[in-house]
Amino acid sequence: MKQNNNLKESIRLGDENFKINISLNVKNNEVIVLGQVVSISDYWLIKENIINLVEKGYKEIIIIFNDAEVLSSSVIGFFLKLVLKDKINLKVKAKNPQLCSFLEILGLAKTLQVEKI
Repeated sequence: MKQNNNLKESIRLGDENFKINISLNVKNNEVIVLGQVVSISDYWLIKENIINLVEKGYKEIIIIFNDAEVLSSSVIGFFLKLVLKDKINLKVKAKNPQLCSFLEILGLAKTLQVEKI
């Protein structure tokens, strides 16, 4: 069982450094996100780790959000691309009921297989 604790503090995009507000734990096909997903750097970190799983051949990916209340449009768009275009069986699990409500209001609960944990 491989585990990757991603504890980067910033990410460089072009000529700029962006602060990362989250940390990730990756175990097999499961990504655990700790913290609020609020910046473009958070999106890039999530995207980078999930793309690595897809490139390893995973067709089912479980993303667990421990703290997030909302997700940025970039993250939502990336998740929809994975499900609708790449045919990845993506399951979003949320500990915070506000995130579940947010995704339900957007009509994404079924598509992203949202589950309150």
